[in-house]
Amino acid sequence: MEYTVPDVSTASAAPLVTPAAREWSEKASSMVDHTCCGLLFTEMAYALRTSTAYKTRRANDMVAELQHQDPGAHVPPLLTASDQADMARSRMEELGRHVGANLTEKLAQKRPRMDGTLERVKFVCKDLWSAVWDKQIDNLRTNHRQLAFAAGLIGGALERLGVQTVVQADADAFPTCAFHLRIA
Repeated sequence: MEYTVPDVSTASAAPLVTPAAREWSEKASSMVDHTCCGLLFTEMAYALRTSTAYKTRRANDMVAELQHQDPGAHVPPLLTASDQADMARSRMEELGRHVGANLTEKLAQKRPRMDGTLERVKFVCKDLWSAVWDKQIDNLRTNHRQLAFAAGLIGGALERLGVQTVVQADADAFPTCAFHLRIA
């Protein structure tokens, strides 16, 4: 019995994967709905405000107890509502800094090295911002509770990219806000 080789057609010039299929497969799949993220940010702000109020109340109770036990002793002043708001804002900014740094590391893995500071800031404005809010940075509608998180997100991302910066959020004319970056 003799084996005959089947006719083989010449190699096709057509690609095995269509451009549309390649684009679809290369997109990162979203693991959490954007509405869910928005609700999470709102609840995160509420939880931080509540826990900060609890910490402030405990600290003020301890100061009152110290004053009661030894009226002549030098004790720290009671924390005010302004102190409480500053504590909550700094905790929210720290959360944003942590998320921004880790998300930047994940997004920048497959990119070529970014040499200049301007290129790194553009990465944060385009890629990171779009990954978090699915909008360009100039078209984000936000509120004051989430500005600390967004400022922390920018600061953490730039810090992870090797740019030492201080980010200040400014929302004087609602609904617009501006982020001022002071790069060291």
